[in-house]
Amino acid sequence: MSELSIEQIKSLSHEWNLDGDQWKILEKDDRIGARKLAEQACQRRERVRKEKVRQDKCLHYERKFWSAGLNYVAGVDEVGRGCLAGPVVAAAVILSSNFDLPGLNDSKKLSKIKRAELDKAIREQAISFSCFEVEAKRIDAINILQASLEAMRNTLLALKTKPQQVLVDGHIKPQSSFPEMPIVDGDSRSLSIAAASVVAKVYRDQKMCELDLIFPGYGFAKNKGYGSPQHLSALSVKGVTPEHRKSFGPVGAVLKKQQNLFESFFGKINSCRDLTQLYEVGQDINLSKSRLDLKKLEELRASYRSRKDLIQNNKIK
Repeated sequence: MSELSIEQIKSLSHEWNLDGDQWKILEKDDRIGARKLAEQACQRRERVRKEKVRQDKCLHYERKFWSAGLNYVAGVDEVGRGCLAGPVVAAAVILSSNFDLPGLNDSKKLSKIKRAELDKAIREQAISFSCFEVEAKRIDAINILQASLEAMRNTLLALKTKPQQVLVDGHIKPQSSFPEMPIVDGDSRSLSIAAASVVAKVYRDQKMCELDLIFPGYGFAKNKGYGSPQHLSALSVKGVTPEHRKSFGPVGAVLKKQQNLFESFFGKINSCRDLTQLYEVGQDINLSKSRLDLKKLEELRASYRSRKDLIQNNKIK
């Protein structure tokens, strides 16, 4: 080993086992650089050991069912419950007992790059996986909790391999047709649920990037539909899109302002006695059109045209 340069050791080190004899030799090398590399290898060894301990702990529930002969244990999780816009997405993943997914954890604890890497690996290694989204309109119709449970039920039904047991993040069962075990903080305590959280998060983030192209200005690609300052500002200026959840407070507040604005303009149109007054109201409406949805704007335009006809035909009393 002493015949190798530090650069040669660096280039060869990726081929060495972390527990190999090479590192033990380097620990006693006279060169500071060589000992530093050995120290870094020791630190990597410790990180690998701790990760193995963590993952073993997070397979407690899976092993309980695997040992009982239930090989198809699905983890299910959802993302996007607290967003103002976009769908709520649920994913389900069935992992094999011999999977190899270093770093797998709750998606909220992972970087975007790590999530993307794990998403690809999970899809390659999983026995089965699926995603299902429930759109904003449906969320408004049945509420966000029921929409989340509906997404979970449907993603479980979409699995090509039917689960013999389901591990659910949270304390509420989605009431699917499969045996279910809810686990509070499940995305941190079960690797199957963690895998589902990663797949759901990556899927939904991509969906929000696509919506950002359709509805620019709200920052969907960055805020993913959550109520960031940019998003709230755009809501106030640009108004509500079809992807917004109208039953959510901040969105509902904007809709209320739109309704008040609509009613104000509608009253002003119908109080105009001459064309000069009507044109002034029309200019005000034109300046405020970004704050009105298209349906309300068309109603005002129709009212404007009707009032104009009445004035021009001297039918205003």
